[in-house]
Amino acid sequence: MYRGRHCCIRYNLQIAHYQPEAFIARTVPHEVAHLVTHICHGRVRPHGPEWRTVMAFFGIPQAERCHNFDLQGIQVHRQARWNYACACSSHQLSTTRHNRTQQGGQRYLCGRCRQPLRYLG
Repeated sequence: MYRGRHCCIRYNLQIAHYQPEAFIARTVPHEVAHLVTHICHGRVRPHGPEWRTVMAFFGIPQAERCHNFDLQGIQVHRQARWNYACACSSHQLSTTRHNRTQQGGQRYLCGRCRQPLRYLG
């Protein structure tokens, strides 16, 4: 997460506690690669070619966008979803993204029609 000049990496410590080796081998480089990519390339697709290049530099050539940890026994917090629409379809934004739009600091565009997403209330 980037706020001004300060960067913050957040980890799910429950997963780290239950699966420390896999977490350190995969999740830590995954998140650090986001930070390095942002510093080197600015704002780019989160798991795009720049991020994949950084992951390969870290020694992980087949980088995965999502984890496949066994979450059985781990309490998982899921964010609520908020209804938005654009010119061509409907979308659901996470609470984090919804709050960013409501605070006026962020605007999201549809990947297809490139129109801004509007909150449906």
